[in-house]
Amino acid sequence: MRRFLVLDSFRGLCALAVVIYHSHILQGFSEWLFFKNAHVLVAFLFVLSGFVISHAYAGRLQSRQQLGRFVTSRTWRIYPLHLAMLLAAIGLECAKVLAEHLGVPFGSGSFSGPRAPEQILPNLLLIQSWWPGFDAMSFNYPAWSISVGFYLYLLFGFIRLALPGKARYAFGLLALGILAGLYPELGLSSRRLTQGIGCFFAGCLTYALYQKWPALRLGIWQASLLESSALGATGLAITYASSEQQWGVALLFCLVVGLFAFEAGVVSRALRAAPFIWLGTLPCSIYLTHALVLMLLSISASLAEKFTGRALTVQHEGSDGMHRYFSSGSAMGDNSFLLLQVALVLGVSMLTWRFIEQPGIALGKRLNAPRAAASGKPAT
Repeated sequence: MRRFLVLDSFRGLCALAVVIYHSHILQGFSEWLFFKNAHVLVAFLFVLSGFVISHAYAGRLQSRQQLGRFVTSRTWRIYPLHLAMLLAAIGLECAKVLAEHLGVPFGSGSFSGPRAPEQILPNLLLIQSWWPGFDAMSFNYPAWSISVGFYLYLLFGFIRLALPGKARYAFGLLALGILAGLYPELGLSSRRLTQGIGCFFAGCLTYALYQKWPALRLGIWQASLLESSALGATGLAITYASSEQQWGVALLFCLVVGLFAFEAGVVSRALRAAPFIWLGTLPCSIYLTHALVLMLLSISASLAEKFTGRALTVQHEGSDGMHRYFSSGSAMGDNSFLLLQVALVLGVSMLTWRFIEQPGIALGKRLNAPRAAASGKPAT
């Protein structure tokens, strides 16, 4: 089965941009307007996910046995890393309890607010984004999108099984209907949920349209012009994105994913270079580990302040409210610290990919093997 290497590269780059978005560094390049709006790229990841899942399972969800293997595969692809990061976040709260007993308080009390004990069970079940009574941003907050995505995979599988040959119509109705609902002023968690659902199924519909033109051939210069124009438009859209422009941005993301799936231009060739391919293997780890890495670095900066007496953090207004920002006093120092954060996130992500993600994927394949053998088809 064909693998869209360029789309994998985009996934890694988007995850890295989200890391920079969450890096609150006063004079760092994280404060460039593009990165201050990089949270919009989560919608791109949902579109891309819908496209790639549709490709991977086109024609392969035609029985309950195949659906069972699909659910097993998706669960062991996602859940081990999510659980590991959730346990790490809980462990960090336990460390805060110990620190408080030793007289070293932090900005927020241990096991309070979004990290209150009652938020543990929704996170364990990956339902924190699906019910208004739960805090979608609790504990390891990037996992809100994993919560949305996991159950979208299940819904995708059920629709494929229930509507053979007509699933794309259901995907189109879901995408158009839910994306239209982004305009009303919804609650924050509702907006995240509806954005995820709408963009995911828009990605599924994009793949259905992509299948209509399998023989489309563009000359390299035509394709390069289209790719460059699409990237330029996307960069501008993200830089100047607003909540009222969700429809247009989502459609632009669909266009970019569909266009780069052909991998026909110079930009695509560049994105197939080894560093980008390597980055494209790590997006899930980057996305799920970075919040805890950044939090530990922030705690380290706070402790350094206490022991050295030198101010290293300041309260500063960010794009989504007040945050504690790292500040060394110079742009060079701040950008060096930002690059250190990115390097540490990548280092941790390599470890979690090797020792958590890969074993989880392998276990899912082993669990699927007996059922696959019985059906005479390879495990997925």
